[in-house]
Amino acid sequence: MDNVIVNEYTELLEKKARLQKGLSVLPQGYISKKNINGKTYHYLQNRVSGKMVGTYLKKNEVDRVSEQKERCISFADAMNAVEGVPASEQTAKGLTDWQNGKTSYLSVFEATLRRYGFGAEV
Repeated sequence: MDNVIVNEYTELLEKKARLQKGLSVLPQGYISKKNINGKTYHYLQNRVSGKMVGTYLKKNEVDRVSEQKERCISFADAMNAVEGVPASEQTAKGLTDWQNGKTSYLSVFEATLRRYGFGAEV
């Protein structure tokens, strides 16, 4: 019985390591849209050294980055499953809003911390 538990735990740790490695190569931040002179431009927004930075995405890059962001959410869900902590409905909605560029990841993270009684001093 002990070997079964040790083997399962080892498999979970290996899966977690693979998921973390997968997350590390995906783009950080969220995609925002800006309308300038009637044209829509897409940017990948993220924080660098505490400052918000936007990187312009060419039209042919938007779909690829969007797919990668979806994979990021899938990886996060998988990490929660591995760690045994499913995302609450509110957190899942927040992550979807972040994925769609409606909010920042930091806002979702802080709201989740507050929901669980932690001060969100970031």
